[in-house]
Order: sequence, then C-alpha cells, then structure tokens
Amino acid sequence: KAVDSLLDALTRYLLRLPSEELDRLLPSQMAALARVFPALRRINRVSDLAARQEGTRNLEELRNQAFGALRELLTHIGERHPLVLYIDDLQWGDLDSAALIKDIVCSAAPPRLLILFCYRTEHAGVSPCLQALETLASGAGTHVFQETLEVDALTAEETRDLASALIGTEAPDSGAQADWVVEESGGSALFVYELVQHLKAGMERFETGKVHLDEVLWRRIQRLPDEPRRLLEVIAVASRPIRLRHVQEAARFRTLPPEIVGALRSERLVRTTGPGLEDEIESYHDRIRESIVARLPDSVVEGHHASLAASLEKDDDAMPELLAAHLEGAGQKERAGVFYRKAAEMATEALAFDRAEDFYQRALAYAGDEATKARILERLVHFYTDLARFEDAYRAGREGAWLFGIRLPAKFHPPSFAIDLVGARLRLGRREVADILDLPTMSDERLVGAVRLIAAVAKAAYQMRPELSVAVNARMVNLCLKHGNTADSAIGYMVFGSIFLGGILGQYRRGYEFGRLSLDLVEKYENVRQKAEVNFVVGYFGTSWLRPATEAEELWQVAHSSGLETGDLFHTGCACCATILSYFMRGVPMAEIWETSEGYLELLHRVGLREPAGAVMAVRQAVRNLQGKTSSRSDFGDGDFEETEYVKGLAAYGSRHFAHYYYVVKMQTSYLWGELETALKTAHAARTYLKESAGMLHSAEHRFYHALILAALLTSAGTPQRRARLRTIRKQHRLLRKWAALCPHNFLHKERLVAAELARISGDRVRAEQLYREAQDAAAESGYLQIEALAHRLAADLRRDEDPTEAARHMKAASVLYRRWGATAYAEALEGGIPANENQSDR
Repeated sequence: KAVDSLLDALTRYLLRLPSEELDRLLPSQMAALARVFPALRRINRVSDLAARQEGTRNLEELRNQAFGALRELLTHIGERHPLVLYIDDLQWGDLDSAALIKDIVCSAAPPRLLILFCYRTEHAGVSPCLQALETLASGAGTHVFQETLEVDALTAEETRDLASALIGTEAPDSGAQADWVVEESGGSALFVYELVQHLKAGMERFETGKVHLDEVLWRRIQRLPDEPRRLLEVIAVASRPIRLRHVQEAARFRTLPPEIVGALRSERLVRTTGPGLEDEIESYHDRIRESIVARLPDSVVEGHHASLAASLEKDDDAMPELLAAHLEGAGQKERAGVFYRKAAEMATEALAFDRAEDFYQRALAYAGDEATKARILERLVHFYTDLARFEDAYRAGREGAWLFGIRLPAKFHPPSFAIDLVGARLRLGRREVADILDLPTMSDERLVGAVRLIAAVAKAAYQMRPELSVAVNARMVNLCLKHGNTADSAIGYMVFGSIFLGGILGQYRRGYEFGRLSLDLVEKYENVRQKAEVNFVVGYFGTSWLRPATEAEELWQVAHSSGLETGDLFHTGCACCATILSYFMRGVPMAEIWETSEGYLELLHRVGLREPAGAVMAVRQAVRNLQGKTSSRSDFGDGDFEETEYVKGLAAYGSRHFAHYYYVVKMQTSYLWGELETALKTAHAARTYLKESAGMLHSAEHRFYHALILAALLTSAGTPQRRARLRTIRKQHRLLRKWAALCPHNFLHKERLVAAELARISGDRVRAEQLYREAQDAAAESGYLQIEALAHRLAADLRRDEDPTEAARHMKAASVLYRRWGATAYAEALEGGIPANENQSDR
C-alpha cells in the first residue's frame, strides 16, 4: 500500500523511455514485479513478459523474485541518474510495504538512492508498517546512512510571520489576532491556517488555552452550506481517494456542480486529480477527515458507507477491499465477508501475504453459515500451504473439518490411527480394491465438505509428519467406505493405499491397486483439479515396484501437462525432477537427459520451484562429472555450480526426498571413480533421508550403491567392521531380491550384481562370474546401459589377474556401453586403465 504511488510514478518514468534504454533497465524477473504492481503492465515490453509467465507459482519464491526485480531496477536507474524515492503518509503502509522497503535498504548491495519517508509521529506506536521499520537501521549495512529529521513546531517568530501573512494588514487588530494565533497554535502550520480562517469568518477568539484544532476544523465545516458539507462528509467517510462520480452518487446529487468542488478545493478541504467525474477526490489532510468522521452520528456514517458501497458495486473494476470496508462500515457484515474473501484472493495474487491473511480472517469472522466458513478455511489451508506455513494450514483444516463434525488429531496419535486402520480393513473386508470404484457417490453434503477439507490439508500434514497425513487420510477412507465416494476421495485412497500400504509397509501389490483406484476415481469424477497430484504420487509410490519405470514416467508426463493446465505447478515440478532422476537411474542416454532437463529447468526457475530445480541440478552435475566437465572427479563444482554451498542448502529443503537425489547420484559417481571413502561418507550422510524416501524408487538405488560401496571396501576393513558391513550388504541384497521377484525389469540386474559381489567376497569366483553374466543379460534386456556396463567392469576386475585377455574384453565392452550412455570421460578412464578400487587387486 505504501509504495503503490511510487510504482505508478516509476511506470510513468519507464513509459517515457526509448525501447533500447528500457531493455537495458528491465531486470530478468520483471514479470514477477508486474504481478505485484499491475500498473507496470501498461508498458508493452513488461506486458509481453508477464503474459509468457502466467500461472500459479511458489508464492514465497515469486515474491522474492519481485522484490529482487525492483531492487535491480532501482539499481540500474540509480547508476544513470541521481534517484530519490519519496513516500508520504508512511503510517498508512502495511507489513508487506515494510518487507519490500527492508529488502531494498538492507540488501547486501542496495541501490544508490535517497529515500524520504514522511509520517505522523502519533501513529508510530500503532502503525504496523512503522513498527516493522523501527529496526531498519540495525538491519542495514555500513553502506547505508540513515537520519531521522523531526519536523518541529514553528518558533514563535516563524508562527507570527506566517499568521501575519495569512491575516494581512487590513484587519484593524491584526497584531492582536496574530498574537492570539501564536499563543493557541503551538507552532502547527495547519493549526495556524485554520485559526486564521476562523478569524476571517468573523468568529470570536476563543478563551486562551481552550481551543483545539479539531474543534476549529469542525466549526469551519459546520459553517458550510448543506450540499458542500454533505459532499465533504461522504469524502471523509470514503477515507481514501475516490472517483468524483461515486461521491456524487453517494451524496445523492443528480449532477455535481463544479463550483461546489472548486469551493471545497479553494478552502483547502479537499484535493483532486482533475475536474472530471472519473478523476479522484480526497480530504486535503487526514486531520480534516478524522475531525469530520469523529463527530458525525453513527447512523449518518453508516448511511454514507452504504451509499458508497452501492455506487462502487456498479463498477466491474471496483476493488473488493474497498467494497468490503464500506459494507462493513454500513453494518452489512455478511456481504462484507464475501468481498473480503475476494480481496484476500487478489492480495494473494499480488503477493501481499499479510494483507491477504488479514482479509481471510475478516471474511471468516463475517461468514454467515458453517458452509461459508468451511470454504474460507479451505482457502486458508491452501494459502498457508503455499507459503510453507504447514502448521497454520493444518490448524485451519482441523477447524474446518470440525464444522462438519469430523475431529482430526492435533498430532499423530498411534492409538487413534490404529483404530482407523482396523476400521478401514474391516470395511474393506474381502472386497477387491477395484470394486471401491463402484461405491455410490456420497450424498451427505456435510461429509462431502469434510472429505474436501481433509484432501486439502493432506499436503500440509505430510510436511509436518508423514504419519500424520496417513492418519487423517485413513479417517477419510473410513468415511468414504462407509458413506460413498466423492471427487476428492482419490487423495485419501492414494495416501492410505499407495503411500502407506505400498510405500511404507511394503505391500506393493496393494499399493499398486490403490494407485490404480485413485487414477480411476480422478477420471470417473473428472477431477481435473487433482489430476496432477494423483498421477505424480501414484507414479512415485505405487508403480515402479511392480511395473517398469517407464510406466511411472508416463504418469509423470500426465502430471506435468495437467499441472501446467490447472496451475498445480508444485506437482508439475515434482514430475520434472522425478522424471530426470528416473532417466538417470535406468540408463537413458545422457544427451536425452540433458536436453529434457534443459526445458524442465527453464520452467522450474521461471516459476520459482527451487527444490525441484535443485534436484534436477544434482542429476545434471552427475552427468557433467562423468563427462569430465566438473572441476575434478570428486567434485560436482564448475563455473556455474558451487557444490559446498549447494549441499548446505539441502538441509533447508521441505521435501527432503528431493535433497536425497544429490546423495544418491554422488554415491554412484564416487563409487565409479574409485573414490570409495567419499562414497561411503556420502552414503552415511544420505541415511537420514531414507525414511523420507520410503516407498520411492530412488531409495532402492541408494541401497544398491551402498551395497556395492561396502563390497568394494570390505577387504580393507577390520574383522568387526567387516562383519557389520557384510551384514548390511546381505540385508540390502535381501531387499533387492524381494523387489526383483516383483519386478524383474527394474531390479533383477541390480540383484544379480550384488549377488555376484557377495559370491566374489566369499571366494566363489566361478559363481561370481556367472552372476556377472546374468546381471549383464538382465540389464541388456531391460535397457539399463550403465548397469550392463558396470557388470562388465566388475567382471573385468575379477578376471584381471587370471585371464588378462578376458578381462580386456569385459573392459572394452564396459567402455563401449558407458560411451553409449554418454559417460565419455569415465569411458576414456576405463580405456586408459582407471586405478583399481582399494581391494580390486585381491580379486
């Protein structure tokens, strides 16, 4: 609010610039800034950029981009010209304004400029904006100079000079009048003016010490004729600039005589942007507005609010926030709530989060019935979730569900979850999962609302604690099995079946069946809104344990396109990074991985999805590493990627399974290059992510490479450590064997390879050689180039001393396959005799 007029002035400045200079000034994230300040779209170049970058995004990231864009734009202007930003009446600003101002001033490299803030000191203790900016000096660096200038009262001599100039010399007692003004005004320039107007109107001087500015103002206003006074009252109640047309209608003028507005303007009671009905008018000073509103009867104020609301409501472009405020002032609270909800959605779109939250809370307070409250709470769930305020989102969801008589647990409570779990199993009975699709549609609207809220809160609950999400969705499944399905039932079955039964408990066939049910429910109810989410999650948890990984990728492509269509860019981003890692894990040629990831990264950066973009970057740097394009074999860093800083950032990921991607591919590259201690340290660091990645295919990749790393290091370990490592390898092999029995396409080659390493460790070289061949054949049949290559590489190491010719044949095959995959630097290293792992001389 505080900087709107500033951006209007900036827009006018930019509109005057030649296109060449404009292009040099505009920052890369100008579209984000235009979303916050739509006035910038009047600039054709900005409008074109914004049109290409429409869509719902990660709101926090988008706001950061908008703030950064304004800072960059001001920096560019400040490099060319002396730059002054002037904000008047800062006391009326909001917290979002304070956040933007702080971002400009407290950045590491602020623009070169002078900022002037003006505000009334009596508001310093109550204005949220002023209070938020109190710490501005401590947050700014040494490069920022700050000074506060008190606008003190005029001295007695200055006051007398001003009063004398205003009174003139014609009055017979002008000197005495000036003395009285000096005595009563206290040096306030506005008070001096009002006292002089009081005297010029022929009014008597007050008794010394009894006069107040508000009283003088009010007496002057009371002396106005009826029509100008009524017009001024409406302007004061409007409380902000408003079109003359609306003031005319609200004051019940058939026409608006220009002499009335002119008289009020000449009396310095109002100011206008022009004489036309589409021009704006407002009180000349806040004290004038405050004096009028404070003395009007409540019934008159309510009537003016109602008239203003009625006039504004005729305009399609009326701001919902303004309409809501006038309806609230008119006592029409329920109707005000409707417009506060619209205002909240507009504020969210403009990334004004504090205002949006305030408007949602007002809408909630004025909701007329439980159904309306539930809809607002559902919007709050999504609002808080988009801002990663998951506890607030879950709290709103619990409150909304309780309106329908459904109590959600405040936190994960194992006993109550066990009751819901048993209930779901009993209600399911011997029924096939697919038969759930034929349940009747739920008819109880209250329960439908409860199911919708549970579906909305599922993501927030998952981010707080995955078990909590499973628990609330188990409650939804019980509702649906008992009362019938809804369009939102797909989310409950997906979380309960695919994630919990399949991914967490390892009941993969059950998880797959529930996944197919969720997909079928999306189609049955034409649930476009949740199509991206369901397709992504079912692919992520409920598919690859039974079906080839390519089928999960097909679901992610649906999630990608559906998310773009509906604005669910979160699950679009999830689909992007899951696809890229899947490509890498199943040996898709690196050229295809790189080309696909280029398009994905452009989208992810554009819409501010930092975590999926980071996951994609990890895979890309693994590709570059195996192609010899990073700074060293042990480092993913290059000119555009700093590995140490990247790893530090992973700790802050909300979706920790995306952070796991880096560790999985780092384990693989370190193992391949023979950097075994680094590989082992990476595996140990990655163990903390395994829980968050339960049921996801990359958790199997982690276990596979962990087993290979331990096998390669086994002979260098002491006896106790060797036994512990051998137990871990066997544990990982048992899991791979279980998965290979369910889905040979995805796991058989990995299981055979770890089995071969176990045979080698036990000294059964003949068995090991046979298992390496089986791993090669299984990988070739499934199309996993890099696993086929690795099986040849390990077979070559096994035969190096016994049969150098056979070893060379295997090494040649490995090199050819790695080249086909795209790992050119690694292939060259194999051809040049890459150093053996520490224990390979014992093979």
